[in-house]
Amino acid sequence: MDGFIDIHSHVIPCVDDGSQSIEQSVKMLEIAASEGISTIIATPHQKADRKCVTPEGIVKRIEILQKKADELKIPVKLFPGNEIFYRHGLAELLEQGKIRTLADSHYVLIEFLPGEDYAYIRDAIGRVASFGYWPVVAHVERYVNVIRDMEKAERLKEDA
Repeated sequence: MDGFIDIHSHVIPCVDDGSQSIEQSVKMLEIAASEGISTIIATPHQKADRKCVTPEGIVKRIEILQKKADELKIPVKLFPGNEIFYRHGLAELLEQGKIRTLADSHYVLIEFLPGEDYAYIRDAIGRVASFGYWPVVAHVERYVNVIRDMEKAERLKEDA
């Protein structure tokens, strides 16, 4: 596979805190292609306390955006995913197909509150991994209780 892969993008138009229009999404794809990105996994937020796009809705929106990119000859391929805010029962929701993995793989993009306790993050990652998923922690630079001790960050990587 040629090019870079962006595994965390809010490129789907009019969904959460990313692109605000199809035109903005197209511009984002043009910039990505110009920077050597050939593949993007669209990762709209998936949070329990917010109305979120369904797994089917993500695919539908990606198909529309991919069609537009293809028409404009933008050499970027789009795949579905989610940026998942961790909560208990997450692994079960993944098993039921109610939340998307990254490009239909076993990788899942998970986020936490910035001040979340290290032990909670460690246990959450372990729980998700115990179901056969490979957690990728989104915004790891935000988790003060992890980055203040880089040995803890290293342990998270080793334990997952």
